Amino acid sequence: MMKVIIKSKKRLNEKKAEKRKVYQVIYEFRYSSDANIETIKTDLRTIKGVAIVGPVPGTEKDFGEYKKIRYKIKFVPYSMPAEKFVEELDKSLRRLSDLAGYGLENVTRVTEAVPLEK
Repeated sequence: MMKVIIKSKKRLNEKKAEKRKVYQVIYEFRYSSDANIETIKTDLRTIKGVAIVGPVPGTEKDFGEYKKIRYKIKFVPYSMPAEKFVEELDKSLRRLSDLAGYGLENVTRVTEAVPLEK
């Protein structure tokens, strides 16, 4: 338990939370040249469990009418298995109107769950 003293000099007791498993998926997105990639990133960040969305450096390609780019998406699956979360993420991607296409490249676990310290 961490003890924090605030200006009132009264102790505030906070409990450390359990560290959760964090996973990362890499998707290749294809989108129209006039589509706004920031809108796509914002839509991805609204999905429950998605923590970080960012491009893989050096992967953007311009083909005139459309562009391709790889994105890393880090997520915490909370109460469902990672495989099920990826399926739900896939369903959410299908609903994004600015995406012309996408493909899952890989899924990796970034961190292990760590039990609470006593």
